[in-house]
Amino acid sequence: MILKKRTKPLQLQKLEALYRRIPPEHPKHSTVKESLNRMQAGFKSEQSIDYPLSFLSPKNYFIIHDIRFFDGSHFFQIDTLILTKQYFLILEVRNISGTITFNCASRQLVRQIDGKEEAFTDPLIQIGRQQYQLNKWLQHHGVSSIYIEGLVIVANERTVINIPDQSCYSERVMPSPVLPNRIQKLDEKYKTRRRSMKELKNISEKIVELHTELDQEILDRFNILKSDYYQE
Repeated sequence: MILKKRTKPLQLQKLEALYRRIPPEHPKHSTVKESLNRMQAGFKSEQSIDYPLSFLSPKNYFIIHDIRFFDGSHFFQIDTLILTKQYFLILEVRNISGTITFNCASRQLVRQIDGKEEAFTDPLIQIGRQQYQLNKWLQHHGVSSIYIEGLVIVANERTVINIPDQSCYSERVMPSPVLPNRIQKLDEKYKTRRRSMKELKNISEKIVELHTELDQEILDRFNILKSDYYQE
């Protein structure tokens, strides 16, 4: 069951509106365009998992897309959160093209494309932080201990994923079509621990209720004056 659908983020809507209004000759025009392209690509990559998730039974899973809430110290955002009676699952979606290699020793993701090599922060580091913050939030709201898993989903199906055998990434990084099968394995792993559907529904509704969408002032972000762009 989808409790919070995936919708176009407010910040993306603001960027689109700003890009329509800003003159091509404005010094920040290219910067705004680059930011818009990145955010549009990110939103499209998140949408790519909607189809594989549609194969999950709505009776057994509560799905919450694009959630952002406060853990008592910091805000944190999760692309997709799946709640089951046995465990909670965080999905971090990445849209990276080329050939990507995960390295357990350096905790880096390295991309090779067009003869160039580029390093990115290990997405499992972000998932680890999200797991900590989500657990902190759950404890604050009186939810007893539960297993929290995290998976990295590579949205671009043409991306070559290079993961050494038996590495710390082998069961946690995958292309989006593999996702339903991986969730099935998690169901089998945690099949002995269960919560009631009523309790699960209450937790899910609380998360949705306390969601706070990012509402950053777009002009301040790019240091643009209202007089700098066209009025619609």
